Amino acid sequence: MSIQYWDVFKKFSIEILKLEGYVIVVDLHDFPAKFDATNDLDLVVNSENEDAGVQLKFFRESKVAAQLVKNGLMQLAEKLARKHLKHGLFITSLSVPQFSDKVLDVLGVSIQVWDLAKLTAAARTRPDLLMQLEELLRVSRIESASPSAEDLGHASHDWMSRFMAYAGSVTDDDIVNLFAKVFSESQTGWSVQSNKITTLVTELNKCPADRAHAEKYERLCEEAIRELFGGELGELKRQHRVADGFHRPDIIASIKPRSDFWINLRNDFRSRYVVFEIKNYSGNISQDQIYTTEKYLFTNALRSIAIIIARNGEDAGAKHARQGALREAGKLMLVLDENDIVKMLVRQHEGEEYMDLVAEKLDDLLTTMAR
Repeated sequence: MSIQYWDVFKKFSIEILKLEGYVIVVDLHDFPAKFDATNDLDLVVNSENEDAGVQLKFFRESKVAAQLVKNGLMQLAEKLARKHLKHGLFITSLSVPQFSDKVLDVLGVSIQVWDLAKLTAAARTRPDLLMQLEELLRVSRIESASPSAEDLGHASHDWMSRFMAYAGSVTDDDIVNLFAKVFSESQTGWSVQSNKITTLVTELNKCPADRAHAEKYERLCEEAIRELFGGELGELKRQHRVADGFHRPDIIASIKPRSDFWINLRNDFRSRYVVFEIKNYSGNISQDQIYTTEKYLFTNALRSIAIIIARNGEDAGAKHARQGALREAGKLMLVLDENDIVKMLVRQHEGEEYMDLVAEKLDDLLTTMAR
């Protein structure tokens, strides 16, 4: 996510903590040499002579999968245990009504959830904070429409409705089972998931970048694709043969979107399918690889989107070729390198938003494209 948005949310959250009677004991991000943001708490606060660890989770999507909330709670519980803290605060920009202001027992520690409803209720005596939060929610959305005038028509006298119009939330089909997921998760089960992600990242890093290991690297990337995008896609089909019998993309899948990003991607580019191409090259891919991938895309068959996982990225010619394909034929090709994939896997496991990395790449492609 954009550091700018997170910093604004953090400053807002600190003011809310103070309004609720908490004292800031330490801001861990003031000590970058000592603390790792992916392994440490964001804040330590004190109320009634008892310390609590704080984790801040800001999301730009209007809907996120319950898995991210679960991962965030589990990660916070682990961090609290490592620092011998018995209590924690999970502060999020999402609307999670089933959890709002409730205290959960997660892996043996107590975590209180402050969602958007709790935050806005706590700030109602501070119009300046409410305005600050509303502006943050409005401008930070990933490719989703702002609330309509009808949604906000009664906002002037109903501040809670105003914020709920902007609120992000956990997808409805996930929230029903979220309590069960958190309460039933054992330390063993969570460790297994942690080890799975760690092992995948390790295997990606150590797989040699050459043709001989191309198939192995494809398998690892397929696992990463399932982990990161599986909830937005139908069945992943490997080596799907196109009609002429020659052009065969590595993976093709139907788009079954739930999040704003994938909904808008499908609608904006009129595509029911996405193609994944995986390039285990020791150097940058060139325009030749882009032209090859372009052959797999066919707008009349509603297959106009490709995501290319190029281990070491692309050269300037490749980006120019992608812009040309989009400008002339409406074919969208996004390039992710291995560092992008690893970063997204780590963010997802931490309960952080990760699709904004892909959204920023799309923004870059669209805003730098010339006529």
